[in-house]
Amino acid sequence: MLYTSNGAANAALGVATAASSGPNTVMSALVRALNRRGGLAGRQLRVEYSAVDATSSDYSTQANAACSKFTQDKPVPVVLDFAFGNRYGMAQCLAKRGVADFGLGTSDTAGDNAVRMFASPDWMTSSRRYPAVLAGLHQTGYLTSSNKIGVLLENCPYLQRAYQRNVMPEVARLGLHVADTEGFDCTSGFSSAGPASASIQSAVLRFRSHGVDRVLIVSDYEQVALLLLANDAESQGWRPGYMLSSAAQAEVMRANIASGQWPQLHGIGWSPGLDTDDPHRPLAAPDRRCLDLIKSGGVSVSGWQNIYVATAVCSHVFFLDAALGRSNGDARAEALMSAIGSLGARFVAPGILDGRTFFGPTRRDGPAAVAAFGYVAACKCMRYTSAPFSAG
Repeated sequence: MLYTSNGAANAALGVATAASSGPNTVMSALVRALNRRGGLAGRQLRVEYSAVDATSSDYSTQANAACSKFTQDKPVPVVLDFAFGNRYGMAQCLAKRGVADFGLGTSDTAGDNAVRMFASPDWMTSSRRYPAVLAGLHQTGYLTSSNKIGVLLENCPYLQRAYQRNVMPEVARLGLHVADTEGFDCTSGFSSAGPASASIQSAVLRFRSHGVDRVLIVSDYEQVALLLLANDAESQGWRPGYMLSSAAQAEVMRANIASGQWPQLHGIGWSPGLDTDDPHRPLAAPDRRCLDLIKSGGVSVSGWQNIYVATAVCSHVFFLDAALGRSNGDARAEALMSAIGSLGARFVAPGILDGRTFFGPTRRDGPAAVAAFGYVAACKCMRYTSAPFSAG
């Protein structure tokens, strides 16, 4: 298990969260509970852990070190990856050594398929999530041909590829108008936040002068870009409408954003734990099973941010279980990926909308349903404002 230690990074960015359950603590409890029930595919589970410091100046170096640990020092058949996924060379390094990577960090659809040994049960590629945002918000009427869109684009090759191949064709199909685009350097480490902040300040000035009234953030660090952009926009007295995905972690970030920006937060998402804080939303059956198992392993989870962490961990472990079930217990990377390619809609994932997933030979990112979300003044919170619908 590879996971990120975010405490120092959050402090440096001035981000406060209510999460208190670390993913490694949750994983340990879940493994204890599952091993008492026979493990997975009839075998006991043992987890090797590696933590990534989010304040590192070079994520590629940390990815390489983690890959070496999991393939040489403490060799494992599969990595559950809550840090890098198919970024910074992590999934590629593991694939070269015959190790599967199940992770949060998708790239674009072409990039994920090229690695072959990577899949994500609860995260969407940039190729799918941003066209879904455009189409979904257009369907709700929040985005029309009369709006002027400003795009903040992180200049990673796979994000630029998704923008050209998937986002711009959707813009054309819907008859939308992109008034301006501002790029910022591809994130290589925590030190990238400084240059990104300067680019975002420039974007605020330009977008405002060009009459932009809707902002799309195409970035693997959508949440950080939103934090920087919204607070700078508020200082300039500018309140554009935001078009967000679950990657923006809107409800987590909202507490750290000037309240004048809150009514402008809108999006299309697949992750209730990142999109909403709705105390009236009952837990789905896979989520309840997840929390019950973790509790039986000795850790009680409460509060929506802790529940998100718990269900993310369960999603990956249950996904591994589903793959092993179809591979007849064969944990080799080739067997697991072949099994995943035949899952179709069979896997019900904790922590995502309706638990709906779809996997195929060229579909490695699972979430299959999304819904519109936005700020609701009555509860001073983010809630889903539409019924779930299919995401292509």
